[in-house]
Amino acid sequence: MTFVQNPHYAKAKASYKYFKDNSGVTDSFLDEMLKIDEIGLVNVANLYERWCLLQILKILSQTYGFKPEREWKSKLLCAVSRNSYNIELNMECEERQQRIILTYEKQLKNGKRPDFVIDFFCPEYVEPSNSNSLWTTRGEKKYRLVLDAKFRGEETEDTLAAIVDDLRLNKDYSENDSNPVFIIHPVRKAIDSPTSPLEWGENCNYGQTNDHKYGSIFLSPSIDSYRSAEHLQRLLGLFLQPKGVILSNPWSTGNVAWH
Repeated sequence: MTFVQNPHYAKAKASYKYFKDNSGVTDSFLDEMLKIDEIGLVNVANLYERWCLLQILKILSQTYGFKPEREWKSKLLCAVSRNSYNIELNMECEERQQRIILTYEKQLKNGKRPDFVIDFFCPEYVEPSNSNSLWTTRGEKKYRLVLDAKFRGEETEDTLAAIVDDLRLNKDYSENDSNPVFIIHPVRKAIDSPTSPLEWGENCNYGQTNDHKYGSIFLSPSIDSYRSAEHLQRLLGLFLQPKGVILSNPWSTGNVAWH
């Protein structure tokens, strides 16, 4: 009764109600956030890793049109608060008949757990036998990209390359050279010998000399590095775009449809 009569309590309660009503979050969602705060997200490496996860989600949804499953925020928060792994987030682009399963800390068949695994599914198109036939599909094809966030000190091009080699060869994140493997790091201008004259050349190695099978990109949450998100956007585009196809319009209108 004392709390109810206290004006400070009344103001706090009103503020809480306003926040909840206008943010769209639920009580359970807030409870999970408080639990995470209690167990301590003070580990900077973990914080960077989870920030990278949100950047991946943001780019896949806002730039490449993959809609996340409903209640994905609650699902992610609940899993993180319980220190779970194999956290799958489903995303879909109905227009292109494509879908993605983004898994945080997926356990591979060899028992290793990279930070992020992107499984990309798209229709397997069958070319028509003659000009009067239409394209058909026979199931889906799956492609995988493996990403690992590394919050370290002053990394160099050589140390980054050594980390990538350890992940793809010793830990077999590439799964017998089947998956491209890239690391994400916050060290600016780590590439001493750029393979591109473009602005990103001294910050990223997109695997220009290895058919884009492995490399590293710079991604930082600092205000003066806000454009570094473009590096991640470019990497995801390199992975997604070659798997699409261009289908000619069966009504010969001169238009094409990209899938």
